Amino acid sequence: MKDNIRFRYEKMQGFLLLPLLKNGVMRCIRPFISFALIFFFFCSQGFTFPVYATDEMPLVINGFSAMLVDAQRGQTLYAKQEKERLHITLSSRLMTVLLSLEDAKPGAMITASSEATKVKGAMLSLRVGEKYTLENLTYAVVLSGANDASMALADYVGGTIDDFVAMMNAKAEQLGMLDTHFSNPTGIIDDAQYTTAADMAIFMKYALTNPSFSRVFSTQAKPWYDDKKTSLLTNRNTMFWSYDGTDGGIAGNSEPSLESIITTATRNNLRLICIILEVPTTSKNTDCANLLTHGFTNYRFGTLVAAGQTLKTLDIGGQPLNLLAKNDTFYVYPIGQSFVTGMVTSIDEGSIAPPILKSTSVGKAIFTLADKTVIEVDLVPEKDILPQKTTWEAIKEQLKTNQELLYFIGFLAVIEIFWILGTAINSLVRRLSRKKKQRRTL
Repeated sequence: MKDNIRFRYEKMQGFLLLPLLKNGVMRCIRPFISFALIFFFFCSQGFTFPVYATDEMPLVINGFSAMLVDAQRGQTLYAKQEKERLHITLSSRLMTVLLSLEDAKPGAMITASSEATKVKGAMLSLRVGEKYTLENLTYAVVLSGANDASMALADYVGGTIDDFVAMMNAKAEQLGMLDTHFSNPTGIIDDAQYTTAADMAIFMKYALTNPSFSRVFSTQAKPWYDDKKTSLLTNRNTMFWSYDGTDGGIAGNSEPSLESIITTATRNNLRLICIILEVPTTSKNTDCANLLTHGFTNYRFGTLVAAGQTLKTLDIGGQPLNLLAKNDTFYVYPIGQSFVTGMVTSIDEGSIAPPILKSTSVGKAIFTLADKTVIEVDLVPEKDILPQKTTWEAIKEQLKTNQELLYFIGFLAVIEIFWILGTAINSLVRRLSRKKKQRRTL
């Protein structure tokens, strides 16, 4: 077979190159012609050459539902069926941890109940009546998905499981998670329990502002101690060990072949939240990495408005007054685009009356981005606005400002008074002296 292929190649090469030998140019162009012949030969044998993906290739996510948002403001950078209601165990576990950290005292000791030790999905071998720290139980929920830890937390914080579930639903409503409903703190399958990727993005943006929650969510591994042994709870989200910049994560499954994964990662001051729900187990890390890379490659974190930037000018009493941005304001934008579609100001000019200090907000500049995100920036005057002074108040202020001049004027006034008194006394003495002389003459 090899000899046959070689014969066909040499025959083709000889047939095409023989005329060139007579022209004396074979030596210069033979390498190029040989490459072309090899290329066409392999194509004729059915070989294909690999095509490598580029940044322009469409982003393919195998998960049923997905979202990519920035952690600071919640801007949506990618969404796929984000409004579809799904049963996701992670939602119950994360809400249980958040409420426990918000409502219970740090360092609280929780007594394990019989219900907690016997729940489906128990992993910690809790003993009835034994006390465990609240913090250790929250780590066990996030890292390992321990249902016995979730039940123990819910029972302690809510008083009863039913009351705790009511707290979960009240918190979801407060946060604006309109497509979420909880029926248990563990995530055990229940037809009445559901959430969406969009609601999980709302939850994560809020929860990450809680330092205690953020600390638990960012943990890769944690020792678990009991009287019999010490074990290591390891985060089921393996993005910690495969994707640079990963600083938070959780993973879990409702079905053996499907998982849900939430990962946060930070690069160049941009922190992203990646949410992928019901993704095949073999694709979860690939999907998550592709989605995060899409965000970091195509978006940047930058300044929308710098503190002190003039955004509006008013006329106050015939004088111009600049209104400045009170603080630095940041946003996420696609590379090469400003992403801002409009800006309006909201100011009650009638209420801008003295006195107003330059640290006082007098209105807002409202920016609208291309993704419909609305960002409000507080406006402050560039200088203090004080009431108009009367003539006497202005004189007093000037005198206070120039005390040395006041003392000098006072000194001159005293000298003037003494001079006037001296002159008057001297005149009076002269008159009396004249009268005495006149009396003596008579």
